[in-house]
Amino acid sequence: MKKGGGYKLAKFAESAFKDISKGILKAAAETIERNAWIEYFEKDIAARSYYPVYASTADLYWQVYDYYNELLKKKAAIEEGYNPNCGFKTYLSEAFDDNQTITVSLGIQRPSAGNSNLKLMVLLGDVELSPGGNDSYRVAASQLKPAADGGLVLKVH
Repeated sequence: MKKGGGYKLAKFAESAFKDISKGILKAAAETIERNAWIEYFEKDIAARSYYPVYASTADLYWQVYDYYNELLKKKAAIEEGYNPNCGFKTYLSEAFDDNQTITVSLGIQRPSAGNSNLKLMVLLGDVELSPGGNDSYRVAASQLKPAADGGLVLKVH
């Protein structure tokens, strides 16, 4: 050990400069970090406030998307086997309730001369429909027995 303290003024100034520089750099780094955290939390709060709106909108979007796909499937089922040249239109392809009465109306062109009384037999599935007047025929839905594919065939004799 040296006698009388070993610090010289230059050494003291160097140490002081290093300490002050470290303090300034540390304070600057802490300020940058603090500002980064403040910015992070501000953006996190904004994101958390938008999320419920996003979640409900996304949920609604997928519900509408699923409903749209169901409608496309129904449309494809209705159009299956459809021939635009046949003159028939398919309006609905869903099961009838048992308490409904099914009415089939036929547009018949009668000849102007001769016998205009036509005796038609109208079958829906295997059930004969009762005449209802004005070229319409009726049957209770509870009497109908759908085919294996769930459909009913209309026959006019």
